[in-house]
Amino acid sequence: MRIILILFIVLGLKANAQNFKIEYQVRFNDMYDRGRSDRLHNGYLFIENNRSRYYTVEKEKYKPKDEHDVMIMPDTANQVFIDLLSGVLFSQEMDLKKKTFFVSDSLHPMKWEISAEERMIDSLRCIKASCQFRGRDYVAWFSPDLPLPLGPWKMGGLPGLIVDLHDTKEDLLVSLKSISGGDVKVNMPGAIRYSKNEHVAEIRKLIARLKESSRASATGDCVTCQQQSVIEFFSWEKIPQ
Repeated sequence: MRIILILFIVLGLKANAQNFKIEYQVRFNDMYDRGRSDRLHNGYLFIENNRSRYYTVEKEKYKPKDEHDVMIMPDTANQVFIDLLSGVLFSQEMDLKKKTFFVSDSLHPMKWEISAEERMIDSLRCIKASCQFRGRDYVAWFSPDLPLPLGPWKMGGLPGLIVDLHDTKEDLLVSLKSISGGDVKVNMPGAIRYSKNEHVAEIRKLIARLKESSRASATGDCVTCQQQSVIEFFSWEKIPQ
């Protein structure tokens, strides 16, 4: 039945039908580079003509490691909107007051290396590609049978839909669950608060304020002060220093 469904989708693409709902299984390591704490999510990619929306829904609740462990919003919960015609990408973020806002980002800036390696994923012929993107190395399998330059999260720009994606440390594992057609609506977000560079600059300011606040509340000499003012800030997209 799944083979018949995918064949139907491929025929639909050739007939210029451009509305799709793609579901992924997502496993994400909440600890990033600090250890392991994997959680499962459902990932959804909605495509309407040249627009797309991606988001995830957690299947397992986040479990704090201790009383100091505060999760503002899991990285994989961020929504990503793309307009291929306009060449824009907007991602959703959340501030410390848990208010959401959108950031404009580069559309598919990753430089893919497409290999000659192929394999079948279900009934789809897939080709392996790799890239380095914002501090992490990724491996993707895309299908030229589905000529959509999109994929989970911000990843895309390949000559086919990304049906399987992981980083080389396997902190993120994404695999295709289903593809279906139908009536899909993608409305692009309105006001954009920052560009990506402006957003990174604001995060740097936040880290600096947190460190300064910690120094001010510390006691003892300067050496002790510095030792007591270590602030840890982790993000999936590594912030350049």
